[in-house]
Amino acid sequence: MSFRSLAPIPLRACGVGLDAKGFVLTGSQAGVGYAATTGTHRPPLPLESNVRGVFAVGDARSGSVKRVGGAIGEGAAVVTQLHYLAASRLQQATQSSA
Repeated sequence: MSFRSLAPIPLRACGVGLDAKGFVLTGSQAGVGYAATTGTHRPPLPLESNVRGVFAVGDARSGSVKRVGGAIGEGAAVVTQLHYLAASRLQQATQSSA
């Protein structure tokens, strides 16, 4: 992933949901059809896009404040969400192999 200041990253080709300005939709904004497209029964995590396991923070995210302090906070918050996702995938793998 690259940093492009206020310019949105072109992710539409990967199926990532974008707003009208091209910024990544996350959380409840990305939730429309999430379960159907990801095969999961949970809503997207707050900083997760409509593509399972793809997260957006800072300037790339729709609705962000486009400030360094906000990006730092979101970057710290996404670590917890990544840990949750990794733990849930590990638990699913363990249950399916048992």
